[in-house]
Amino acid sequence: MDLKEKMLFDQYKIPMSLQSNIMSVEEAKEKGWLSEETLQSYKIENIVSFDLVLSTGMTSDYIEKRELNDMISLRELIQNAFDETELESGQPEADISLDSNGTWLKDNGKGVTVESFQLGMSNKVPWMRGYYGEGMKIASFYFSLHQKPVYIFSRNQVFCFLPLQFSQKKQSNLYILIGKTTQNISGTHIFIKNFFPNKEKIQHITSIWNEDLQGKLIAEDWSASQDTDKKMPSRIYDYPDQLYIRNMYIGPMSEVAKRESLLSYDLWWFRLDISRKIMTHSVPMLFKEISNILDRSPSCRKVFVNKLVESKMLLKRPYKNSEIVEFNPIFATVEGHLFVYACPIGIIDDFIHALGLDDKAHLLRRIDHYDEIDEVIERGFIPFYFHYELDEGLKKVPKMDNR
Repeated sequence: MDLKEKMLFDQYKIPMSLQSNIMSVEEAKEKGWLSEETLQSYKIENIVSFDLVLSTGMTSDYIEKRELNDMISLRELIQNAFDETELESGQPEADISLDSNGTWLKDNGKGVTVESFQLGMSNKVPWMRGYYGEGMKIASFYFSLHQKPVYIFSRNQVFCFLPLQFSQKKQSNLYILIGKTTQNISGTHIFIKNFFPNKEKIQHITSIWNEDLQGKLIAEDWSASQDTDKKMPSRIYDYPDQLYIRNMYIGPMSEVAKRESLLSYDLWWFRLDISRKIMTHSVPMLFKEISNILDRSPSCRKVFVNKLVESKMLLKRPYKNSEIVEFNPIFATVEGHLFVYACPIGIIDDFIHALGLDDKAHLLRRIDHYDEIDEVIERGFIPFYFHYELDEGLKKVPKMDNR
């Protein structure tokens, strides 16, 4: 390391752990990795200079394996901004705006440093949205690989994501230009050049910004997990078929969980796979997480059960001189399929109340087959039919005493 490079490392406060991965821009130019023309093409307003180049050790195929797209990548950046501001102020906040050159995402968190861009390093804690600790890096490189260069400004420094392709290799090596700006920014300002997302899609990307959900909240359940004592909110909305995880949009429930939903959900303690998708083997945990909210929220169970009645999954109908109660869940819906895996605490009483059977609750007898109906009625009781595949918790309704 020559004296000039040492001075740059001191000026940018490069930790020892990263010094072997960083070289000066001058050295990169001498090696033929960078040209002055390339450097000038990456300069935008307020950038004074680029002085250092950080090798991330990543290649473009690492990004491609994540199967990202524009909106998933933007979501990764927004959730990182929410995490940083919530950590600082207790509230998730960020501003997003478009100008003639691209998209700005600004937050008032603690800001970023060179160490923030070291792959495998993360200060994330279990309650945070971006718990894998790589979202900002892979999203920024995704955009940059698609001719939408990303600039991250914090304090008086700028970090610019730079894919470089060497010789005949198909893949690009991923670097970060580090430089100085004329500004002194509190927090983090991200600029995505040449990116102009649809404003409606931006609004939809987080439940916090989605106007369609305003006034539709039916449950807000603050709870902790086994990994942390910090309580965070899960929410259910009287609005169809949307799934959010930790405030961030995953997609229509009918697509991501392969079942339509009568309500919309924003679940905090359900985890996506590192691919940012719901894997088939984790779908049962999705239903159980919804059931946990219903366990703790009587008001939400009431709305939930009313949806079952409206959809005719739960119904009361006349039969001969009596009546029969039936619960036939539609397994192609989230609300119906939930009962394969869980029976929310107290929901049987909500069934009875929704059907106007409070004064006849003592007469209800569970049946597993329709050929039991006549015997139950003849003995002065009301048959309550449950599909045989449902959770054991529904057996709270007693069977007919065979004596």
